[in-house]
Amino acid sequence: MASRETMVRMDPSKQETNQKKASKPMAKKETQEFQFVVYNTMTQQKEVFKPKNPGKVSMYVCGVTAYDFSHLGHARAAVSFDVLYRYLKHLGYEVTYVRNFTDVDDKV
Repeated sequence: MASRETMVRMDPSKQETNQKKASKPMAKKETQEFQFVVYNTMTQQKEVFKPKNPGKVSMYVCGVTAYDFSHLGHARAAVSFDVLYRYLKHLGYEVTYVRNFTDVDDKV
């Protein structure tokens, strides 16, 4: 008697399924153009992202104002814009990323 592994390999229905999977055409990723869409709050519409200077993006992010204990909202702002920065770099943009940090505890 053959082992279970051998029986599965010899099962014609399994082989047919594997052949069907292998014969499916691959998705044509090379021919599809990717568009980065953002929501424009001024026009209140989704628009294709087009930087003012082709290939270059500048980001200024108003960071944390530390007047009390830290909370999850501080992390959200830092992480979300860091992910956006990394994604733009991944897409091939030259990114200038400036982030401020306001310390309210200055004794001026």
